[in-house]
Amino acid sequence: MRSTSAGPEHLLVTGLPRTGTSLIAGALARHAEVAMLNEAPQEYAALIIGKRFAGNKLYLPSQVDYRFAEDGRRRLSLRRRQEGRKKGYLYSYMEQRTRIVLTYREASSSIEALVSAMAVQPDVAVRLWAHGMELSSKLVKDYRRRLFVCEYESLKENPTQELSRVLSFLSLERDEACSSFLRDSFEVPHMSQPDDSVDRWRLSELAPKAFAMYNGLCSFRMECEARQASDSDGGEEASDRSLP
Repeated sequence: MRSTSAGPEHLLVTGLPRTGTSLIAGALARHAEVAMLNEAPQEYAALIIGKRFAGNKLYLPSQVDYRFAEDGRRRLSLRRRQEGRKKGYLYSYMEQRTRIVLTYREASSSIEALVSAMAVQPDVAVRLWAHGMELSSKLVKDYRRRLFVCEYESLKENPTQELSRVLSFLSLERDEACSSFLRDSFEVPHMSQPDDSVDRWRLSELAPKAFAMYNGLCSFRMECEARQASDSDGGEEASDRSLP
C-alpha cells in the first residue's frame, strides 16, 4: 500500500446521469482505502485520514464543466449551485493529483434513461446527452492517461469483472464488500432495459458530431483495456505520469 503521508489522491467518478456513476461510487465507497465524499470535501477532512483516495461523484454536464483558468488553459472544474439558479466554479480538479472514472451507456438507452429519470422532453434529453458526449470527448483528449472508461452494459453483465478493471486502474486490491454491493444492486431492476438498436433515436442524424464522439468513447474503452494489459506487464502506473 502506498504511503498517504502526502495526503490522499483525488478521485472523480463522473458521467451522465443513469450511466452507472452511483453504482461505481457506491462500490468504491466500500473499499477500505477510498473515502467517497460529496461536492465539498473540505468539510469531511476526518473521513480521509489514512485513505488512499478521496473521491467525488459528479454528473456531466450539470456538476462539472470546463472553465478557463488564469493561465488561459481550460481546466475541468467542479460546478456547484450557489444563489438561485446561478452556478459557481469552486476549483479545478486537474490542478491536483486526480484520477477519473468516466461512465457511459449505450447511446439511445442513455437518452431514454434521461427522459425517464429527469422527466425532460426528448429533445432536451438529446441536447443533454450531446453536451455530455462533448465533455467526455474532451476528458479523453486532455486526460487520457488519468482516465478509465466504464460501460454500464458491461458493468451490469459482469459487475465483478468490470469492478476489477476499475480497481486495477486505481492500483487497489480487490475488496469483496465492493463486489457484493454491485451484485446486490443489480438484483433490483432500477434502470430501463435497452433493446439491441444503438441508434434507434437516429442520433447519427440528429446529433452527428456527438454520435461520433460516442463512438470515439467506445473505442477509447477498448484502449483502456489494452493499456491495463500493458501496465500489468510492468508498464508505468497512470498515477506516476505528469498531467498534460
